[in-house]
Parts: sequence; C-alpha cells; structure tokens
Amino acid sequence: MYYYLTLGQEFLTNRDAKRAKEQFAAGENSICQPDFNKGQLLPAVLLLENRICYSFSRLGCSCAPLMKQCSSLRQLR
Repeated sequence: MYYYLTLGQEFLTNRDAKRAKEQFAAGENSICQPDFNKGQLLPAVLLLENRICYSFSRLGCSCAPLMKQCSSLRQLR
C-alpha cells in the first residue's frame, strides 16, 4: 500500500484494471463482489491520500510539499 501511495501511484490504475480484466475473462459467476472489491487498491490509496491532506490542513499546513516530495521521488527512479 505504501508503494502505491508514494512511488507506484502511476501504476495503480493499470494494476487494478488488469486484475479486473482477468476476473472478467475467467467467465460468468467467477467474480465474487467482496473479493473483487478487496482486490482493488485505488479507492484505498485515494482515501489515504485525501486523509493525509486533510490532516495536514487541520494542522495549518499544506500537503503540497508532501505531494511534491512524492513526485520528486518518482522522478528519481
């Protein structure tokens, strides 16, 4: 989860889409809704990101430096 929240966020959409396509390709009745939802990380990562920014704003800080740091780390790879 930490990887997708920081460095690997750009790969998260493709990861979730690939998992969804594989489950749909497996055929009818192969998808159990709770298992499908549990395997998708994008909603959880977006929620955490939003919560981090909210926490920073309540402290009177901006989450922009944190997001800038994450994007800087992505460029270093």
